[in-house]
Amino acid sequence: MFYKTVVGFILFCFVSSCVYIFNDFIDREADRNHPEKKHRPIASGALNAYFALTFGTILLSTSTVASFVLNPIFCLTSR
Repeated sequence: MFYKTVVGFILFCFVSSCVYIFNDFIDREADRNHPEKKHRPIASGALNAYFALTFGTILLSTSTVASFVLNPIFCLTSR
């Protein structure tokens, strides 16, 4: 049970990270003009926006499959 709890926590962290990646991708143009947000990796150009989007998509897909393997009901609750 402890193992599944730790893995579930990590999967929730991965999914929440995907939300941040997708949000930064969508807001990258507006963030470039913001005095504080312009230093974020995607907005500043330090990280290629499409690489980040691809990574986020792979991370979300992998996390979804892993949560299903962990427990199909958990997969439904983690979305």
